[in-house]
Amino acid sequence: MILAQPAYLWALLALSIPIAIHLLSRKEGRVIPMGSLRHLHESASQQFRGIKLNELVLLALRLWVLLLFVLLLAGFVVNTGEPKKWLVYDPILIGHQEANTFADSLQAQGYEWHWMATGFPTKDQSPEALQNYWQVINELKAQRLSEAIVISASLLKNFNGALQPLPHQISWQTFELPEHRFSTFGVKQSKYNIVRKGISNSSHTRFVTDTVAALPDTLRTGAPIQVAIQADKGFESETRLVEASLTAIKRHYPSKWLQPKSPRPIGYSGCREKQFRPRRQM
Repeated sequence: MILAQPAYLWALLALSIPIAIHLLSRKEGRVIPMGSLRHLHESASQQFRGIKLNELVLLALRLWVLLLFVLLLAGFVVNTGEPKKWLVYDPILIGHQEANTFADSLQAQGYEWHWMATGFPTKDQSPEALQNYWQVINELKAQRLSEAIVISASLLKNFNGALQPLPHQISWQTFELPEHRFSTFGVKQSKYNIVRKGISNSSHTRFVTDTVAALPDTLRTGAPIQVAIQADKGFESETRLVEASLTAIKRHYPSKWLQPKSPRPIGYSGCREKQFRPRRQM
């Protein structure tokens, strides 16, 4: 016996409704005053017994209908064959040492290996990538399994859609993926080169800046940004403020900033030009 949605068993409280109706509908016999009992004859009580029996049968029928309806809501399934235990493995964890060790221990306990993919292919078949983990829950409910253990990566992006309740026969085990390192872009400098790298795991993504001797040919490189500051007389404090801001940006943004001293940018072909003209508010 398997209940796919045991939370619906609270509806069994509705069985008290027909019982209350049966108890409240019982009426006492009506008293009729008679002058003499000489002409009254005793009648057979079998008819009254039949009425009481019909009331009990009707009560039992009402209770059975309500019980059947609640079991259908709870996903009642009778498993007449041998219990089926599945191990559902996420293909993204291929090569994960801890996940593989856990899966091997479950196989030793009699669990069947199935990939977390459409159709749940076996271990010797090639799985297809699955984009939504909620789809796995819906498909596992239709398999009528006695127990299923899902082994997946802890990636929130694969839980698309509304939250769904997890049946009691399905348990979910997640494993952290190893850190993924990647390079975003590089900047060529005169003495050294700068590479902006990203480090991502299941919980967060951070970026670091490294210096290398040579940039890979496949890495995207950004063009240097040329900045020219033009200021009228009396705006020296505003000019220093803009220069300090650019210096701070240069420390955190790995790019080559060209700040010519002349009022206008000259001699920098192929560079993006940014001009800042400080103005005082009136």
